[in-house]
Amino acid sequence: MSMFHGNLHPHQAAGVAFLQGHPSALLADEPGLGKTVQAAAAIGAFWDEVTFSGSPRRVLYVTTASLVQQTLEELRRFLPDLRAAAAHSNRGEPDHGVPQVLVASHDFVHRYRDDILGHSPVLVVVDEASALKGGGVKFDAVRRVCRDADRVVVMTATPLETSPAELWHMVELAGLRVLGDLADFEETYCHTSFFPNGTSRVDGWRSGAHAARAMSLIRPYFLRRTADELGLPLPRREDVPLTFVPLTPQQRLEYDRAGNSRVPFTRHRKRQRAARHASDRSTTLFDTAARIAMREAAAGHKVVVYTEMLEDLDTLHLILERLGVRHVTIRGANALGERSEALSRFRTDPQVRILLGSKVLEYGLNLQIADTLVSVCVSYNPAREQQREGRLRRISSPHDSYRHFVVVPDTPQTRRQLTTLKRRANQARLALDSTEEPVPPISRPRIVPRLW
Repeated sequence: MSMFHGNLHPHQAAGVAFLQGHPSALLADEPGLGKTVQAAAAIGAFWDEVTFSGSPRRVLYVTTASLVQQTLEELRRFLPDLRAAAAHSNRGEPDHGVPQVLVASHDFVHRYRDDILGHSPVLVVVDEASALKGGGVKFDAVRRVCRDADRVVVMTATPLETSPAELWHMVELAGLRVLGDLADFEETYCHTSFFPNGTSRVDGWRSGAHAARAMSLIRPYFLRRTADELGLPLPRREDVPLTFVPLTPQQRLEYDRAGNSRVPFTRHRKRQRAARHASDRSTTLFDTAARIAMREAAAGHKVVVYTEMLEDLDTLHLILERLGVRHVTIRGANALGERSEALSRFRTDPQVRILLGSKVLEYGLNLQIADTLVSVCVSYNPAREQQREGRLRRISSPHDSYRHFVVVPDTPQTRRQLTTLKRRANQARLALDSTEEPVPPISRPRIVPRLW
């Protein structure tokens, strides 16, 4: 009897077969194609294998803290015969109570790495791996746990967001040393800028050929599909132009004053704050976003409104509340029950047509009931823009199309930000859209010996 209880689309079945055939693999399907169900099916398949070794057999599923409970519920649905639990619920229990599938956050693995290693998980699934893209202590802890496992599955819809080094970190989590160590990778494949204060920054690939060569080394272990490539009937994006919102006179005054700051980061933050609202709380940005959301909701659409900053949720909430518009809000700090209740109201209550949220809306949530997204401002990360749309653009969506309204302040800072987004998106495409044809080796640049 198979441990997995569920139905797979053909591309998902192919994905499971790929994971079965590779002890270490990266699954990087675009948002909405069902990576979690593929992981669940892979766990079931691995459990079914006669050669699956280890006594007792244990699986560790690592994801972001906000998705632990949701992931646990999905795994219990697809793998009902396996004993699954969230990491926080099993500490202190005797060994016979340790689950066969443990769902843990990246932070939990960092704090209790040695305890986890003591239970010797045979299979480790690292979901939302892009949260570890920058390295650090959490990355090191998860990598250490992966290193001892017989099988590793690394999953992310955005393997490369702002820097090629992020792709290296994903490959490293899977235990694939095909790109060398980080210093070698950056020296060989990346363009780096050096600054007078002694710091440096990886700006992108040295060239398209370097990106293609790196991907040719990764590709045997890397699976990424898009809905367009698979011919899946996902909702298509309707073209909607950016909405540039002029500042109020007070905002313009404070924005210009912010330019007097000599500290670049301080100057950036002050301009960013002034572009959102002035010290007298005057703003056209949020009024415009609220007006778009209300117009679309009145036309019968379910609308998701995304903000870059948590404090902006309060501003939008107050505007909608003052106008008597029913809505729900999801924050990262919400308890699971509160979040589930808010999502349920948004999905089922015909009078609640607007959902407000911030970064918590970017990962894992199924918001396919909505066909309209309103983003207030943009980030410097093109992958985050893609993640938001992936919450709406899903296989079982009832909609043929969706619209994404992006509302931004009309400032020079915003236009520079949009230029950065475009450049970074192009850098990601150099790798992810590279040819599958064999690529000749790249000559390693001359490296100045380090002085110790």
